[in-house]
Amino acid sequence: QQSIIFCPQRKMRQFSPRIKQTSFLLSLLLLWNIAVGVAAEDDSSVSVAFFNELPFQVELFWENPTDGSKHSQGAIAGRGGTLIINSYPGHRFVYDALGSWQYVEISPLLEAEREVGKAIILAGGQESIQVRCETSVKGGTEYEEMDILVHTDWSPWGASRFLELVREGYYNGCALNRVVPKFLTQFGIGANYEARTVRRVDQIPDDPPLNIQFQVGYMSYAGSGPHSRTSEVFIVMPETPAHQLEYFGTNSWETPFA
Repeated sequence: QQSIIFCPQRKMRQFSPRIKQTSFLLSLLLLWNIAVGVAAEDDSSVSVAFFNELPFQVELFWENPTDGSKHSQGAIAGRGGTLIINSYPGHRFVYDALGSWQYVEISPLLEAEREVGKAIILAGGQESIQVRCETSVKGGTEYEEMDILVHTDWSPWGASRFLELVREGYYNGCALNRVVPKFLTQFGIGANYEARTVRRVDQIPDDPPLNIQFQVGYMSYAGSGPHSRTSEVFIVMPETPAHQLEYFGTNSWETPFA
């Protein structure tokens, strides 16, 4: 069982015809460069998915950098509601989290995001979201609790999917199907046949790597290739050798989210 816990005048000179012609050509060249620059900026638009992980609905506003005015982009339901818009790097958005205005700025576009777009988690300024899990041991005769701190900005596509699966109870009754000491523990094959059949092909994009070094206790998705993440995750086991910790993350789908 799992639960989610929420605890910015000069004198004019006379030029010769040749100089005038040169100046005119330079002006045309400058205008052409400006036009190319504008076109390049237009091409940098990106699809942005906002995931609201707060337990209440929020309204997202775009903030005009000229006058600071706010323009509504839409309401986003709580507990995993999603809003997808097209935006540009440098654009700033704001939402009200129970009287506290929270600002989000679109970061520069990374190469890995050109195809899949950006994902941003709205969590009211919280850097992590706590998920409490209850695990059974010794054939279900004993129970232990484990807290997972899901980081909102490490791997937002992966984090939002994990929280979604927790909310819908997908991991309830899920077995730890792969346990390798000094390496990893893996789980994510749902106990409900219908649910795992659907999730098996419901893949999410890879998150761009942020060069976060894996450590014992970190969580990431298991996968089989680029953009192959679904529901199976792994936890790095104690005493995992340093060379293995360095190897984690070399695959595009292995970005830690907790």
